[in-house]
Order: sequence, then structure tokens, then C-alpha cells
Amino acid sequence: MFDDSFKNKNMVPNTSSILKYCGPWAEKLLECVKKYSNDLEWKFYSKKMGWTLKHLLSGQTLCFIQPHDGDIEFVINLNKKDEENIKESAQIKAQVKREIENLRQYQEGKSYRFMVGSSADLELAQQLMKIKSRHLVKKN
Repeated sequence: MFDDSFKNKNMVPNTSSILKYCGPWAEKLLECVKKYSNDLEWKFYSKKMGWTLKHLLSGQTLCFIQPHDGDIEFVINLNKKDEENIKESAQIKAQVKREIENLRQYQEGKSYRFMVGSSADLELAQQLMKIKSRHLVKKN
């Protein structure tokens, strides 16, 4: 059963809650993200979305972890430079490149999200964070 704290603005969750309620891939994803960033904060964006774990690198957003009942979602916002680096990357599959290319463009960039439920998903999250982190580190 999903912890109500993920949807209750008055109850800030913790990473133990993610490990308990979000399935076996949650711990693996958190370990993967921590290779790039231990600077994290919980953000409550809306009652529908609930709490999201925001990871920062050099004071800027690296990625988000969105808890779901029995699942975990990885979200990364990509600016034009990130998107160019993804297009040039030999490690990112063509299908993912097409998905990112077809995402709606907002002023701050594109938001790419996917549920993490396999080793391939973890590898993709790691590749995207590697690309994004190079850009964030260079910026500061």
C-alpha cells in the first residue's frame, strides 16, 4: 500500500519511504543518482503529483525521482545543449533520441520521463545524468 505521505503536503516523506513503497528498482535508481548528486530536496508540486525528490548538482537541478505505488519514475529536464549532446551520443538508442526530439518544447526545455523497471532503464537514466552533469559542472 502506498504511503499517504507522498500525496499529503503536510507530511514530508523521506528516502526510506521510497525504498519501502516504490518497488525493488527504487533503491537501484537512488544508488545510481547518488553517484552524481547527494544534494536533494523534497518538493510538493501539486496534490495530483504529490511529493517529488529533486536532485541538485552545482546548485542546479540534475533530475527528479517521482514515487508511485510500487513503481519509481525518473524525470530529467533537458535544454538545447543537453539535447544536442544526446543526439551526438553513441550510447543513447535511436528510439530514445526520437522520443526526446518529439517532446513538447517549453521555455526551460523538454522534460523526459520514464518508469524504471529494468537494468536498461537504469542504464538510460545513468547515461542521461552523465550528459546533463557535464553541462551543469561546466556552467559553474
